[in-house]
Amino acid sequence: GIQLNGQKVITVENLTTYHDTETAEGMVVYLGGFHNEVRRRFLQAVYQQNSGAAYFHKGDIDVYGFLILQNLKARTGIPFQSLDMDVETLRKYYQMGYCKELDENDRKMMGSKKLDDYRDVLMFMDEHNCKMEQESVMAAEIQIHVLGEMDETKNIGVTQM
Repeated sequence: GIQLNGQKVITVENLTTYHDTETAEGMVVYLGGFHNEVRRRFLQAVYQQNSGAAYFHKGDIDVYGFLILQNLKARTGIPFQSLDMDVETLRKYYQMGYCKELDENDRKMMGSKKLDDYRDVLMFMDEHNCKMEQESVMAAEIQIHVLGEMDETKNIGVTQM
């Protein structure tokens, strides 16, 4: 049988995010965008033997990221929840300048009924003309970490050059 090392299964849309995702609490599965039949069958087998685990998907905070999540839920029958694809996450990185502007296709797709579960995020995206790729998260986190270390250095009296 398939036994999890932890209580989480996280699917990720992007390869960079896959490499940056912590595996200590469970299994991380790289999808590469929309999943294929092999990944779907694998995930269904994992779920069948580990239905008590929490299932998450981490993707871009854009229309296509949510369509991928919706497709994953519909085609696998697994109740995936979004991970780091919420208004708070988007707001944080928007304020840091890590978002991209929406394009015409984004705006056309935002009204899709398939995306009703994500209306709050889509409204923020629309109001602020922003979307974000998951690859930007690691860059932002590095910036936060480095700036945090610089602030700590100031606090202990070290002069920065």
